[in-house]
Amino acid sequence: MTDMTVKFAEGSDTIIEGLGVPFGVDLDGESFSAKTDLCPSWFPNGGRPILYHHGFDSAVKFEAIGHELESTVTDDGLWVRAELDKASKYYDRVKKLVSSGAVGWSSGAPDHKVKMGNGGVYDRWPPVEFSLTPTPAFPNQVAYAMKMEQVTEHFEAVDADIPEPLSAVAIEQTPETSEPESYAEQTELVLAGLKAWVETTVNRVEMRASPAAGGRKSGRELSKRNLDMLRETHRIIGELIERADKPDEDEKRAEAAKAARATFLRQEADRLIG
Repeated sequence: MTDMTVKFAEGSDTIIEGLGVPFGVDLDGESFSAKTDLCPSWFPNGGRPILYHHGFDSAVKFEAIGHELESTVTDDGLWVRAELDKASKYYDRVKKLVSSGAVGWSSGAPDHKVKMGNGGVYDRWPPVEFSLTPTPAFPNQVAYAMKMEQVTEHFEAVDADIPEPLSAVAIEQTPETSEPESYAEQTELVLAGLKAWVETTVNRVEMRASPAAGGRKSGRELSKRNLDMLRETHRIIGELIERADKPDEDEKRAEAAKAARATFLRQEADRLIG
């Protein structure tokens, strides 16, 4: 897989860089190529907001944690260079994530301006923001198609002007860096991750089904690979529930001993009375 890890520029603790829009096929069978129109004229001097997880994080929300300095098309894709905001209250946390190689770039584009071509290759993908996303949990989340109202929220949140091409058309859980201490905490993290995955999947389905995004009316909800993974997850969870519903051997023995004791007491009572 393409290395999507964002790193600090040498000698800096604020300048970060990495591959923001990679060329090649992702795990969903979709891809960007050198022919994909990234609409560079929209942001000729950079300036796109840098968010965390596209604003979905319940703590950071739409707060800009930095801004794009420049983006350059290379043989591997769009290389993004940005500067973190040291004044942000999330700076220390983000710095730690970047230093540990725990985040990668993910680009966000307005869905009505996205155009999907043949073979799952994007003909047009105009990124209006770049997000730092935890790559270990979401190794394939490199693109996110936004509804128009979400685009507006992004720019309003960072007090930035909406580019003319857009204005013309009218425009739970903070990532933890340590291991959970208990099974209950692990369960909460898994459920939170599952909820985020469902939201992402719904967004992708809506984008694919949108005629404006080049999608079909029926849409292609999930790739075969992801469907197979989902079915396997469903099977494992089903086995776990079935196993939990069955009493274990110790419980069975305890119930048998209790029944035997009750039988013995009844027999003794009958003998004494009789």
